[in-house]
Parts: sequence; structure tokens; C-alpha cells
Amino acid sequence: MDGCSLGAESPIKTELALVCGAASGIGTAVVQRFIDEGAVVLVCGLPSPPFEGSLFCGVTDDAQVRASVDELLNRHGRIDVLVNSSGVISN
Repeated sequence: MDGCSLGAESPIKTELALVCGAASGIGTAVVQRFIDEGAVVLVCGLPSPPFEGSLFCGVTDDAQVRASVDELLNRHGRIDVLVNSSGVISN
């Protein structure tokens, strides 16, 4: 193992993750890594880079967030990982 790759035995392959704040930086890297490792990911936040294999919802619309989380729970029955990488930058 090279210290960066989680390898074939990665437990992430079966994880269901909800990541808030994936528009840039750490959140984007977290989502991409989870997807690369085979996780199902629900991306919540500002419009973010397109992540193939992920679901997306905007956090400013409560109904959309609830519907997206409900869809994830209905499909898979659980959420294993929650990452809150949201932040606000103000000038």
C-alpha cells in the first residue's frame, strides 16, 4: 500500500456518503476520492463539478435536500458517512 490508495480491501467500496460543500477544495477532493473508491455519494452544496456516479442537491432548498436524502435512504437504507466541508467566504 502506498499510503494514498486504500486498495482492493477498502471499506469505502460499500459506503454511502453525504458530502456538503463540494464546490471546491477539500469537499471536491473528498467526493472524488469516495467515488474513485466505489462509494455512493450524495453531493450537497453550491453547483459543484460534475461527479459521475453521484447525486446532487442544493443546500439552500430544504425540500430538495429532504427529497435527495430520502431518495438515498429509500435506495440504500442508510447513510454511513457525513462530511461537512461547507464554508462561507465574505468580503
